[in-house]
Amino acid sequence: MSGSAVNDSAMNDSAMNDSAVNGGAVNDSRVHHAKAPAQPWLRGALALSGWLALAATELPDGVPPRWIPVLLFVLLGPGCALLLPLPRDLRPAARLEALALAAPLSLSLATLTATALFLVRGFSATVFLMSLAAFCTVVAPLPALPLPAATRGAVERRPKRTKRTKRTTRARHAARTEHIERAERTERAERTERAERTERAERTERAERTERAERSAGNDR
Repeated sequence: MSGSAVNDSAMNDSAMNDSAVNGGAVNDSRVHHAKAPAQPWLRGALALSGWLALAATELPDGVPPRWIPVLLFVLLGPGCALLLPLPRDLRPAARLEALALAAPLSLSLATLTATALFLVRGFSATVFLMSLAAFCTVVAPLPALPLPAATRGAVERRPKRTKRTKRTTRARHAARTEHIERAERTERAERTERAERTERAERTERAERTERAERSAGNDR
């Protein structure tokens, strides 16, 4: 009875430890997902990108420095302001997927803004760019939008190393080392046995040759 009670208590303690470790890992993963890098330089660049594009419209008509910044801002600016900065532990494929969402979001917001300005009969290139620039300035300092399920599942989860994991790793390493040493000892024993057999065969062959030479010498006499 006492032995079974001790075993039950040990099993309960191990179960409690496992649950505590798992709970800590879940909490760590939640904190890890909730915590995003600040990256103030990126947020500042996104907040100012619209105003730079608006300033580029003051350049002469038809020159590339006038329309390239405006095109890039309308195509990517609002979406990047909503999605960036990204978590640091995303895999490359997940980062590419998140960045690919910037263009559809930007074009959708640009379409909604242009439609609203047309409805109120206030559309112009300057007002349109000012509206998007103000949106980016307001949204850039805020936390990024939650990533979609496919991207959120692609976050690299580093397993937390516990004492049990370390002991298991050391035990596996010791077992592997012992297996290698046992294989080396077996190989050395086999080599020694083959060498002894070869030497024994050579001695036997030399003795037979000596015996045949003596017999032939006796026959000649």
